[in-house]
This record gives sequence, structure tokens and C-alpha cells, in this order.
Amino acid sequence: YLYSSKGDYDHAFADLNQALKLNPNYAYAYINRGNLYSSKGDYDHAFADLNQALKLDPNYTDAYIYRGYLYSSKGDYDHAFADLNQALKLNPNYAYA
Repeated sequence: YLYSSKGDYDHAFADLNQALKLNPNYAYAYINRGNLYSSKGDYDHAFADLNQALKLDPNYTDAYIYRGYLYSSKGDYDHAFADLNQALKLNPNYAYA
């Protein structure tokens, strides 16, 4: 997180890749790496990582939110609404959703 907040994406990717090498079931690392891909405009890899996070943990509210924002940025509002509604279904009090 610190590397990405400083704009050092190479080190951030390296750390996340290492985390996933050590624990390929770590959904949070997929979400963070997906967000990094998104910030670089690599939406295909971002979607792949967010989908993997949801495969590992289908109740991960943040994954639905981030994927919803990705859909929205691509103009796919039906899928964006579906993901954001799912996030709210999982956690109705989550203001971020």
C-alpha cells in the first residue's frame, strides 16, 4: 500500500505478486493488485484480479465496489449497478457503496 500511495507501482506490484505467491488464496492482495492495474489503465487485468478475489470470497464487499467502479468507468452501468447493489446487500450500512 505504501509503495502505491507514493506512485511506486513497480515495487507495489512486486510485493503483491510475492504475497500471492506465498498465499494464492489471499483475496485482499487480488483486490489491491486489481486496483493498481486499474490505476494504470489495464482494465482487463483489473477485472481478472477482482473476479478472482470474489471467487475466493464471494462476500467481499470492497471487491464488488471496486469492480462496480470499473464497470462504471467503462460505461457498463447495468453491471456497475448490479455490483454496487450486491455490496449494499452484503453490508447495507456501508456508506462507501
